[in-house]
Amino acid sequence: MKWFLERISARSLPVSFGIKERNEHPKDFAKLVQKKILKHASNLDAVDCNFCDGDDCHESQVRNKNRKLSYVCDNGNGTKKLTDEDVAIFEYDNDNFLKTLTDELGLSIDGGSHKDEASYSSDAFFRLGIYEDKTKKMKVEVYYLRNNDAFEPTIRFSELGNLPKMLITNIMRADIIAGKENLFTCVLSDILALPEKKTLFDKNTFVKCFDTVRRVRFDKKEGHLFLDNTRIYTAPLGGNHHAFLSYLSDNWMRQIPYPEIHQFIKGEADGKKTKDETAQKFCQKIKNEIKNKCSAKNKKDFDKIITIPTVGHYMIADPL
Repeated sequence: MKWFLERISARSLPVSFGIKERNEHPKDFAKLVQKKILKHASNLDAVDCNFCDGDDCHESQVRNKNRKLSYVCDNGNGTKKLTDEDVAIFEYDNDNFLKTLTDELGLSIDGGSHKDEASYSSDAFFRLGIYEDKTKKMKVEVYYLRNNDAFEPTIRFSELGNLPKMLITNIMRADIIAGKENLFTCVLSDILALPEKKTLFDKNTFVKCFDTVRRVRFDKKEGHLFLDNTRIYTAPLGGNHHAFLSYLSDNWMRQIPYPEIHQFIKGEADGKKTKDETAQKFCQKIKNEIKNKCSAKNKKDFDKIITIPTVGHYMIADPL
């Protein structure tokens, strides 16, 4: 099925298929037709002559006499019968492909068609819907990019900020310039179902792409700290608390010594006077101030979010 994904990654639509693809990939082709992803659009008026090659290679007009298809070699080499399949032209149906993706990957939509939700200028970037795992308390917006033009995804993901989102592409990951925070990717050629399966894609393999989705995230733009999409604290912009959470978030699951955190925050202060105290006391004070502003329920989780994995170090991670 990779051949099909490569073809639909074309810069623009429509994308057409014919007898050549049908002969080379009969099982794939039949599955795509059955799912109405490939639809019979028209018939060829002329076909390549099988009698001639080299300099004599040419096309011959298709004849339809008494509903019997054939062509006659212009060089007088004979007549060949044709079938409906020989002259059929199929076109890729983007709407049905998006519907197949949504159904097979277990995504939920808010209603309406994908075209309704695609408020973008091209015919290549679409919001598919929401992937939700209630056990993990995880909800992710899922998008699909048909070609490799990452301009519109970059704009959209920059607007979404630190919200978890996924970008699905066909055969290679898109070169996203900005908006990478909490962005997860899936390449369809990596999650293809086995040929004997009725589906195009394997949902279990797709779900593994979410293994790295974080329960804890820090929105630098607004200063919000979230746990399972619930805001548990908001740091004043430009302050020490914001710098503290920002640095830990950028170093996800890394054990960071107090002096390193202290040095970063002093650098962010940009010449502003800070108290002369040890790095340990400085960092512990900031953490406790943040913790004390959380609700009673979230205070219990806070020490599981910002932990002391080794003496003299802090680390931010999802609570165990």
